[in-house]
Amino acid sequence: MTTLRPNAARIGPPAVSISPRILTVLLVLAALGLRVWTPTDDEATTMCVFRRCTGTSCPGCGLTRAMAHVVRGDLAAAWRNHPLAIVIAVEVVVATALFWLTRRGRIRFAWLRFGTAWLAVHIPLLVGVWLIRLATGTLPS
Repeated sequence: MTTLRPNAARIGPPAVSISPRILTVLLVLAALGLRVWTPTDDEATTMCVFRRCTGTSCPGCGLTRAMAHVVRGDLAAAWRNHPLAIVIAVEVVVATALFWLTRRGRIRFAWLRFGTAWLAVHIPLLVGVWLIRLATGTLPS
């Protein structure tokens, strides 16, 4: 008869296991893709479903273009496209370093708590920035 230890039972979806090397390669490829892509403000090329349906930019509109400017080092253009892009770019670098350290067993890190806290802070922040930009007319066109 098999008995489960108290910690052995998992609730929810299985944990995703990804190699730190694969994650790093994917992030570098994404950064290279953003580096060679030329952001445009052309309405016809927008990927945002919310914007296509409503004609108004969503809370995340401008983030992709802003990240393209971040990887080029043009922080002023990134700020104009989306003020949170610079913060999120730094967070991605820090989270990748933490991922490497936890996977190598150098530190212990509560990813579920971190992710929950990150969302609890960033969702209201994203909506707040969107409302301010909506009120001031500074949303990307």
